[in-house]
Amino acid sequence: MLERKRTKKNNEKLQVLQTPNEGWVEMRERLSSGVPTMGEISASAKDFQYLASPYSLNGTAEGDIRTTRYQQATRCAYKLMASGLNIYSPITYHHAVQSVCGFVNRPTKFWLELDFGILQYAKGLFVLMLDGWQNSIGVQREIEYARENGIPVSFIHPDAYILTGKEDEPKH
Repeated sequence: MLERKRTKKNNEKLQVLQTPNEGWVEMRERLSSGVPTMGEISASAKDFQYLASPYSLNGTAEGDIRTTRYQQATRCAYKLMASGLNIYSPITYHHAVQSVCGFVNRPTKFWLELDFGILQYAKGLFVLMLDGWQNSIGVQREIEYARENGIPVSFIHPDAYILTGKEDEPKH
């Protein structure tokens, strides 16, 4: 495949670049050996479930509490993924972005607009019942949105692993 490279800002002259050498093509084919085709992947793509959980409690939670809730939501998402479900956790996603790029101090409405943009496509809503979930405007609006749009809602009681990262102690 030929590619073109701009040599001037006004696009007058384009330089033709050569196709990557044959070694590159062979290596790419070896690396993709056994990987399903796009059609095969599309045919088996999994619908996703949305994981709601409290985070900032309407902007009142301190940074260490938000971090703990992020870790708890992420451990819950992990357990659900490990069971074979395709999970989207806005807390996991947004906290990770802010950890790298800086805290985004926006009102609840801003976050709900982002969340509803994804939630509308979910096949189900899981609510992680961490302390404060009943008082979280965000979680309550996500539940309300799901119910109004026919998205099934399920509730998850957090276990020791979700809460602390450690498994329950075996009982004798």
